[in-house]
Amino acid sequence: MTLIDTQWTYQGLPLIRLENDILRVEVLPTLGGKIWTLEHRGLRRQFLWHHPRHRLRALPVGANYDDHFFGGFDELLPNDIPETVQGATLVDHGELWTAPLQAQAEGERLTLRGQLPLTPLAYEKRLTLAKGALLLDYTLTNLGRQPLNLLWKLHPALRISEGAEVLVPAARARVADPAWSRQAHLQEFDWQRETNAHVVPLLTGSTEFLYLLDLAEGQCALGHRQENWMFRLSFPKEIFSSVWLFASFGGWRDLELLILEPCTTPHISLAECASRGACLRLAPKTTINAAVRVEVGAYDR
Repeated sequence: MTLIDTQWTYQGLPLIRLENDILRVEVLPTLGGKIWTLEHRGLRRQFLWHHPRHRLRALPVGANYDDHFFGGFDELLPNDIPETVQGATLVDHGELWTAPLQAQAEGERLTLRGQLPLTPLAYEKRLTLAKGALLLDYTLTNLGRQPLNLLWKLHPALRISEGAEVLVPAARARVADPAWSRQAHLQEFDWQRETNAHVVPLLTGSTEFLYLLDLAEGQCALGHRQENWMFRLSFPKEIFSSVWLFASFGGWRDLELLILEPCTTPHISLAECASRGACLRLAPKTTINAAVRVEVGAYDR
């Protein structure tokens, strides 16, 4: 049985708690429906990373993401980097992460919904708990008169320790930005053979930023055999066709975290992915649905 409590606040913001015998999940509806807490009771482990020096607060659309990266599980929509596309100004890391959403609890389900402030797109996320898993069911609707090109990315920031393993069934990998990668080459490489890239190193000041491509299945995970924990995302790969990997092993702002980012495109620029025909495209007045499963528990490979 899942209990949903809508009466909480945290650092001045409304917080909604979902819990059952195995999991405790906390959500911040005024910050784009950010999942703030994902705790496995039996393991006594909270999986999501939180910025150690930031305090939560409501933010305006267009706020700088890196300077207000609180942590938790965000989503990027409808873009990543700020740019102008077809005359429209796209703000840093999209519009959703700062958008206040309406919340409705019905039985054992929590529904978050709202409209993006600049782009004519309606967003809905339905959260339910299963045994050891958080189920996320999404609906996006183009409310406008023109087709929409979208970059949609899941963005869970995860706590890390040396020796944790990145488990992604990708065939190829490409450096996203050489300034933030440990890889000495810019060519695509065989992800399955480059096993050093799979393991969290000593947290001595490096970073990593990769695109993981040609997924055999829609799944990505981070686990630690010795510490006996695992975080796993399962998603429709026909929608989220790549997984981005960004990690700071102390090298970005002295922070330690790893983000596994299922994304609709392996291009950071929405203009570029639109020109390549490599982004999610929604016709006017149409809808797309996606189901995502978030599992946490003991190490299981």
